[in-house]
Amino acid sequence: EERRLGLRSDWEDDEVAQLGGTAKPRTGFYPYDNYRFVLLNGAEALLRLTLGRAAQRVVDRFAVGTPGAFPQSGRDSMGERMRRTFLQRDQYFKQIDRLLAHMATRPNASLVLIQESLSPGLLANQNLGEIGDQLSRETAEYVASRGVGYWPISIEAHMAESDFFDDLHIFSDDALQDIMRQVMVRHLVQMLAAEEHPDGS
Repeated sequence: EERRLGLRSDWEDDEVAQLGGTAKPRTGFYPYDNYRFVLLNGAEALLRLTLGRAAQRVVDRFAVGTPGAFPQSGRDSMGERMRRTFLQRDQYFKQIDRLLAHMATRPNASLVLIQESLSPGLLANQNLGEIGDQLSRETAEYVASRGVGYWPISIEAHMAESDFFDDLHIFSDDALQDIMRQVMVRHLVQMLAAEEHPDGS
């Protein structure tokens, strides 16, 4: 995430510590503290500035190259991480509480959790179906008790193994992308309607 987001903050550093890690020192000079993010995005930003062109809307499309599952070692690593997350889900839930408390200090901000898409092939390979279902169910129940949205978009979109380019990403086919977007938009509309009419009217 350090390379993709460039959002170093005191809160993030505290979360790293809460999870048993050690945050990297920060100088307060953004380009230095987020140099990986700046290196990846700086050249494109400079080119746009030079050419006077506005940033384009970008939708990630990972399905390029040769499709196929990750190597077995990669699948084993992901399976182990998911089993560890399941066993340590109390820590995961506490992290959600800390994030919710942090978000509560921000005006007009809502917290929504979206379930990560995993291919049915990976879940079967690692025998994670039952664990995944239970973790999803317990997460939904936990966050619902705190008024937080939980959107299992990939489950509701009924993605099959054949829809996945690899173990984490669906093909870039517009029809598949649209299915995921439609499910997300449906949740978004429901959330906005609930905020506008909290009494259910």
